[in-house]
Amino acid sequence: MQAVDDLYNNLPEEERITATVLRQLILETIPDCREKLSWGAPFYHGQKVICFVWPASIPWGKLTRGVAIGFSRAKELNHDGFLEFDDRKTIGRHIYHAPEEIDVELVVRLLLAAKALDEG
Repeated sequence: MQAVDDLYNNLPEEERITATVLRQLILETIPDCREKLSWGAPFYHGQKVICFVWPASIPWGKLTRGVAIGFSRAKELNHDGFLEFDDRKTIGRHIYHAPEEIDVELVVRLLLAAKALDEG
């Protein structure tokens, strides 16, 4: 999708690299998901929203730096405290400040679990 590609390509470099790594993990782990901009951020859909990537440069996300990966049904995931919820009831996220912080195995495990919830 051109609009999503444009968003990723126009992010500040530090966000672009981290966001692109997360995007690739999502698209490789859930290849049949649909990628769509919502609220200015890329969201990934199956039957419903599975997850999203939220760079800090999207101003209304209340994120001051880094890139968040979020899950719409995070409370139902076994995340061992990895996700933060703030005042949200079901949506949880984790913020990365550099691509080398990304725990690929953990993110893939959460993506697969989120996909299974979406399909169930």
